[in-house]
Amino acid sequence: MKVKIVDFSLFKESNGYEFARELEMEYISEVYAIVKTQKYSLVLLYFSALQALHLFTLNDSLQIIDNSENGNWLKVRNFDGGDYIFSNGGAYYQHYRYKEVYSPEWMILDKSFFMELYEKPDIAKEKFFHHEGTSMIK
Repeated sequence: MKVKIVDFSLFKESNGYEFARELEMEYISEVYAIVKTQKYSLVLLYFSALQALHLFTLNDSLQIIDNSENGNWLKVRNFDGGDYIFSNGGAYYQHYRYKEVYSPEWMILDKSFFMELYEKPDIAKEKFFHHEGTSMIK
């Protein structure tokens, strides 16, 4: 599955993610996972020019340009994941619960990956490139 950003202002508003738009560049990305919460559908995208790996809201700001599904992905309902976050004052467990996750098996087995996208993005990127390949790094 591939998506393209078609409405930059809605994309910024719905995701809180802003980047300078280069007019000659098309912002197209493979979808690496689909996550459903109670309110939203999210897609895991990687924009190599921006070095951005993040879960983005799937709404009218994104246009699906290739709807082919990956036959190797797993679908899990009621996904529970998380990990301990260590800070100066100690540690706490950060818990994430999703209604449904459709992704490669390694993301589901690694219960901390989706939490790390938000809390430890460098670790999430390292795991992502390890499993999905380094050919995307520019």
